[in-house]
Amino acid sequence: MIKNMNHFRIESDDPFRLKKHFKNHGDALLTPHDLFRIAKYLGKTPADVIEAHCDTYLGPDSRLLLVMSGTESAGDVLTQADCDTPAEDSFHTEWTAFIAESVPILQDLERVMPKHIWMGVQGVLGSLLYVYYNTAEEFLPQFLYNLAEGRRLLNLLQAPLINGGNPYV
Repeated sequence: MIKNMNHFRIESDDPFRLKKHFKNHGDALLTPHDLFRIAKYLGKTPADVIEAHCDTYLGPDSRLLLVMSGTESAGDVLTQADCDTPAEDSFHTEWTAFIAESVPILQDLERVMPKHIWMGVQGVLGSLLYVYYNTAEEFLPQFLYNLAEGRRLLNLLQAPLINGGNPYV
């Protein structure tokens, strides 16, 4: 799922800087909800949309997966796809909280894990956040479940570090 992650570097993961960059360069940073809406509109799975239309990278500051569409049509699809405003507000609240919680954990894990384990963790976490959705069902309950599983994964991986050990050496 992660391809070209070292190819694309942005100075900061600040959402406003990123949105300005992508608006000026014709590509778009997609949230899990954006990706879900595009997949649903196109009648595809999120994985199919990523494979056909997106690039994925690790945020240089956050170490979270970034999914970007290089096509200008992503914005057109998003404006045509249905959007439930209360669900969108709930999504952004939960997404922002998850990012704030996970960034320090991911930064700590990257420092101590061998690269092959780190890449595996990123693949699983990225799949939980962006791919594991059924577009025939509501987004928000699936997203909340996936976030809970992502938190559980990060807590399990972080626990040995909190207890003063490093099993990843």
